[in-house]
Amino acid sequence: MVTLGNVIFQESLTAQLATRAPKVSSGAAIAAGGSAEAVRALARAAGVELEDLLLAYSVSVGRVFYLLVGLSLVMLASGYGIGWVDLRSGSAEGEGEKVQS
Repeated sequence: MVTLGNVIFQESLTAQLATRAPKVSSGAAIAAGGSAEAVRALARAAGVELEDLLLAYSVSVGRVFYLLVGLSLVMLASGYGIGWVDLRSGSAEGEGEKVQS
């Protein structure tokens, strides 16, 4: 999951920088990292508006969050379909019976 999120972030950041802050190279932005100080230094060095650079980072992080929300919904839906099985030994209802939810 981390690899997929990293790929989505890097590709999205590259595309966003090309449209919002074309003076900033994508390699420099990825190497700078995501700290506030590094992003501000990158904006000053490239001579671009900080707002444009922050918007590019924001959109890229947002796309990674969409991936995580989608995966959470898939896990929730698949977990609901599995059902619950009582694994306690000697339960009052009998061993291995399916518990109604």
